[in-house]
Amino acid sequence: MLKWDSRREDKGKHGKFDFLWKGPFVVQAVQGNNTYFLRSPDGTEVGDGPVNGRMLKHYFDPLY
Repeated sequence: MLKWDSRREDKGKHGKFDFLWKGPFVVQAVQGNNTYFLRSPDGTEVGDGPVNGRMLKHYFDPLY
């Protein structure tokens, strides 16, 4: 999964061709209908807390 970087979303905080998605991440747990807890591929937990599903997009690693 890739996570939207909402801190850089506003105009002037990023360049035209900057990548505004962080990741990749792996879904660790699902809570409710649209709440996800993420971890990095090496197993460390992401400290951002729960993430809304609207801020995520699927990412398929070509190496796997």
